[in-house]
Amino acid sequence: MMKVLKHNNINKRSLIITITLLFIFTSVQAQNNKRIASDDVSVSGFGVIYTNISQIGGKKANYIGGGGAILVKNRIFIGAFGSGLLSQPTVNTGVYVNNTMELSYMGLWLGHIFLRNKRIRPILSAKAAIGGISLFANTLPVYDFYDNISTFIPILEIEYQLTKYISISIGGQYSYLIGVDDLDGYTNEDFQNAGIYISFKVG
Repeated sequence: MMKVLKHNNINKRSLIITITLLFIFTSVQAQNNKRIASDDVSVSGFGVIYTNISQIGGKKANYIGGGGAILVKNRIFIGAFGSGLLSQPTVNTGVYVNNTMELSYMGLWLGHIFLRNKRIRPILSAKAAIGGISLFANTLPVYDFYDNISTFIPILEIEYQLTKYISISIGGQYSYLIGVDDLDGYTNEDFQNAGIYISFKVG
């Protein structure tokens, strides 16, 4: 659903604050790996910051994000994340041509770490989120625009353990996005692309 609003940076500031708090909180909690119950089930956590490189309407798009998760049995994790466009592409079609685009979303993150005791290991995860696309003009008249979106992102990555609590990874993802109904010149398919995923993790 489309909304016309006065442009502001509240959503972007909120996203940055949320990502920062998630990363700090889960990074600290990750240092305390606690054993619970009699069957020796371990519960810990981690914080992550990441970037991914994809496309929007055939143009390169760089995203940045972060989040945190609870790690159960040292291999299954569930958490939350936030992500947004680092690059702000210029719209090149439709009535909003030459406007600048912003896109951000937040949601849940679920995954499985394979071969956890190995220094190099695969990770399979999926993210589901809600957010929005906004446009703002660089020159008058100002055409502010907002559209609600939902997205589902499966990710396959290879992680390398640098130290006991620090690791990096690289992999691929595919973004399934719906909700682009009123953005002239664009459809859902313009935002549905494979991308490169790179992360830095503490925990």
